[in-house]
Amino acid sequence: MNTLIQSQQELRNTSDRFLRSRESIIQKIQVSFGYDRENAEKVWEKMQVESVEMLWGTGCGAFTVYKTRPIRREMAKSYGIFRKSWMRYPVPIAIFAAAYHVGTMLPTRFGRKLSWDPTVTHDTYRSSTDLVGRFRLFENDSTINSKEQSLAKYLATYSTEALTEPEILA
Repeated sequence: MNTLIQSQQELRNTSDRFLRSRESIIQKIQVSFGYDRENAEKVWEKMQVESVEMLWGTGCGAFTVYKTRPIRREMAKSYGIFRKSWMRYPVPIAIFAAAYHVGTMLPTRFGRKLSWDPTVTHDTYRSSTDLVGRFRLFENDSTINSKEQSLAKYLATYSTEALTEPEILA
């Protein structure tokens, strides 16, 4: 209990509000999900990446809907179906969804290619960035000591039928 009180006092005495907010969120993740410090930091970083991705995609979608407004007006003048009241919402929603999808794909596809130092790696020339690999939880689990145990744990997790440990090792 004293360590909890001490950590909360240290958190309150931190002058940097961003660091205080980050530490508070990481502690909440640790308590809520029972993660250790390292995995709670990974969860926090993943939350940050997803929020920036969502904001960027929303901005791209809203900008595209705004810029296609004159085109949609011309389509309404030329084609009768676009003047229907029920067509007022599906077209902008479809435009927004397409622009959101493209907007969230662009940074991972072209971010490294258009940088000042484009190092050629597998993810650069294949455009297959492994963002999930950065945030893989429990990667450094201390209970797994050997390759045999790690393989058994993998098979136990991803097998199609329930197996006992001797059956997995066999």
